[in-house]
Amino acid sequence: MKEKLLQALLSNNQDVLKSIAMIIAHEVRNNIEDFHVAHLSDRQMKELNPLIREAIYNALFAIANYEQHPSLKNFIDFHVMSIPEYWEVPQLYNQFSDVFASLEENNTVSFKSQFLNEQFEIGNLYPIPKTNYIQIKASFDFIEVEGDKHKHRNKISSHLRREGYLFHPSIGAYILNSR
Repeated sequence: MKEKLLQALLSNNQDVLKSIAMIIAHEVRNNIEDFHVAHLSDRQMKELNPLIREAIYNALFAIANYEQHPSLKNFIDFHVMSIPEYWEVPQLYNQFSDVFASLEENNTVSFKSQFLNEQFEIGNLYPIPKTNYIQIKASFDFIEVEGDKHKHRNKISSHLRREGYLFHPSIGAYILNSR
């Protein structure tokens, strides 16, 4: 799903952005259910639901197109500046916090290629914490590399692709293709 979100944002895929907005809106709706029961009629909720969905979709659209149009940049910048200081930073649900902690613990990497395992061991490849992404160290910082460091980087990249990793330019890292 992270892959789909990233691709939707990068490619401005409106169908996927709309689907993601629906998922987020559904979770918002589920989280305000107790408030709805205590304070809002079903008719009021029926009016509120599309406002939530459309606001989320429009925010995703503006994020995906932030650099393409000044009005969208202004929209996002305005909202970033307008977030009240008293708002608490969002927290994960307890069960999601447990998943997040397990992602940190299970950040072990093992490659089929001995070459990649060696590069990982010496630090020329490293995981991005709390993600499934692998990054190649900057060529000029390579450890234990004699000769053309650019060719060495290409060799690492080639080995990663052979093992099914895809490069994401916006992140500057590789992720294992799960397809």
